[in-house]
Amino acid sequence: MAGVRASLCAIALCGCAAAAAQKHMKITTEEHVVVDLAANSMETESNPSPAAGKSPVIVHLKGDVEIRMRWAEASPERLVMHADAADFHEDTGEVETHGNVTVTPVKEAEPADKPSN
Repeated sequence: MAGVRASLCAIALCGCAAAAAQKHMKITTEEHVVVDLAANSMETESNPSPAAGKSPVIVHLKGDVEIRMRWAEASPERLVMHADAADFHEDTGEVETHGNVTVTPVKEAEPADKPSN
């Protein structure tokens, strides 16, 4: 029985370490869409484009990917995506998802301190 407890504790510790190692990034697009990115692995890639004058950035996300979008900084409406992997194109806001994917529209609750009418 003690061996089982030790194994369960080791599994729990591994799970906590993996969650703590997750990377996070927040991006606001030119259209004022706020995008919160989270994944176990995150790399950015710049593709120089002489015609555009700006290098588009692609963020490659892998492992327990979560992407949350809202359409203004104070907006409660969100779209939440979970995927095994995804590529986020900062210049267009386009998301390419890979593997198991779920997309959920979410409306957050109103703040508790908001005065009632």
